[in-house]
Amino acid sequence: MGHQQTKFTKPPQLNKSAMSKYAKPAHKRAARLLGYALTLGNGATWWMFAALISIILTSKERAALAFMALNALDYDEAVMVADEALNSRARSEES
Repeated sequence: MGHQQTKFTKPPQLNKSAMSKYAKPAHKRAARLLGYALTLGNGATWWMFAALISIILTSKERAALAFMALNALDYDEAVMVADEALNSRARSEES
């Protein structure tokens, strides 16, 4: 009984997503950070997300993200969240 030699072939190339092909590195990092914050879901992680996103994204990109996130909420919820965010910022600037 002869021993056949197995020929190894390269695994098939996985198709890369449009995000991995075309997104800017900063946008990939921002998306990953958002995923971490959503997964862990605690206050400390969200504050870390805010701190890091302010470094990674431009002011215009952060404004667009905030604008669309507020628009995803019901009006009363959006007002409450915006008010809390602005008051939180004012309190931290007073310190």
